[in-house]
Amino acid sequence: MSPTTIISGISEVSPKYDGFIIDLWGVLYDGGTPYEGAMDCLKSMHEANKGIALISNYPGRSSEAAQGLSEKGFTPDLYDFIITAGEVVHQLFSLRSTPDIIALGNKCYLFDPEDIHTIKGTDIEVVSSPEKADFLIIGFGEVYGIKNLSKWDDTLNACLKAKLPMVCSNPDALAYHMGEMVICPGAIAKRYEDMGGVVHYFGKPTPYCFNISVTNLCITPERTLVIGDGLPTDIKGAINSGLDSALVTGGIHLPETGGEWGAPPDFDKLSKLLELESLQPTYAIPALRW
Repeated sequence: MSPTTIISGISEVSPKYDGFIIDLWGVLYDGGTPYEGAMDCLKSMHEANKGIALISNYPGRSSEAAQGLSEKGFTPDLYDFIITAGEVVHQLFSLRSTPDIIALGNKCYLFDPEDIHTIKGTDIEVVSSPEKADFLIIGFGEVYGIKNLSKWDDTLNACLKAKLPMVCSNPDALAYHMGEMVICPGAIAKRYEDMGGVVHYFGKPTPYCFNISVTNLCITPERTLVIGDGLPTDIKGAINSGLDSALVTGGIHLPETGGEWGAPPDFDKLSKLLELESLQPTYAIPALRW
């Protein structure tokens, strides 16, 4: 396995690639504010005739994510298309074409009322308690910012008692939000697994979003670079999909890789992190810059 190469900008390696698959939170913005240089980098990619797919574990529809990006200044002319984990879940439940989705049943308990956005428009019936449900879904909710996961144990235990499989439409466990690390729904899903529950994850690192991005960009896997800040989601998903990857060290792994945002990572700290996670991205880059 080749060692990870630290680069300062995407232009250093862009001739090797026809398209880029780019994460949102932690790469384009910090949950609220766009990162310096990110918008200019997308513009430079576009001017270089590179395909650009945006990929996110956001639990809502792709159109909702696109609207949020536009409000931050990332208008649709800066990328070719966007796909979210929530969009994948919505499409799968709308089509009901795979045995695993059919087997989940039709009655859903929402972990949070906001989770209705993921299944709105499908024929899934929302019920009021775990005892009435076939499965539960998690993706939205006030788990953002909560530090003590035991807060949710009563709900999780009730779902366990009802033997409900969980659908997780946001596998992210952590995110970097406006300078603060926050816990995301993927951490709740992992807790449910540890308690003995069955969890079906949709989004990164599963291959679906990566494969559909390559197909929609009309490029080959060998000429595709995934850019993201999460080792267990972006980088793992890229590697499992046979794609090159660039780890943005200024995202969720900034505390582990040392230095200030935008500065090159500490090589020894980065090497230790990659060894610990048993993942080897092709490149590491401090932030999304051209």
